[in-house]
Amino acid sequence: MAKIYELKAEQQDLLDKLFWIPEGDEEEVSIQRELDKIQGTIERKLEFLSSVLLEATAIKNAKVDAVRKMQIGIKTAENAENRLKAFILETMSDFEIKKVFGSMCNVTLCAGRESLDYAEDFDPVLLPNDCYNIKTEIKPIADVIKEHINNGEEIPGVSIIKKPYLLVK
Repeated sequence: MAKIYELKAEQQDLLDKLFWIPEGDEEEVSIQRELDKIQGTIERKLEFLSSVLLEATAIKNAKVDAVRKMQIGIKTAENAENRLKAFILETMSDFEIKKVFGSMCNVTLCAGRESLDYAEDFDPVLLPNDCYNIKTEIKPIADVIKEHINNGEEIPGVSIIKKPYLLVK
């Protein structure tokens, strides 16, 4: 079974031959039939490859769905963990219990690390200059750029192209 690139090369060879054959010649008809066969073979191969693509896409989508469900499960477990941790911490603090010794685990109420608590009306602009970083990011806006180009404006380094894509159903 020939590969697509081999069929393409064979097709090109036949087209080159066809160029030099006078119109209506018997060999022209033979070459045309051979070109039709090659075209059909290529189309069948492309149909097969597209069916493989569909299968690969279905597998990917199933895995993406499984990951999404797993992420939801992880979030649910994290939420339960955080709520239970907060409840235990609050209860131990309320009753001033420093340690709990048990058969399954030991729990110790530790002094926390220092962290900052920002008030609702906190304004970072009022901080001293050495207390913040300014991050700027230039992100092109594709629709606006296309509009400029379509209106005849030249934008260096940018052009509108049409990329072919597949639609497999």
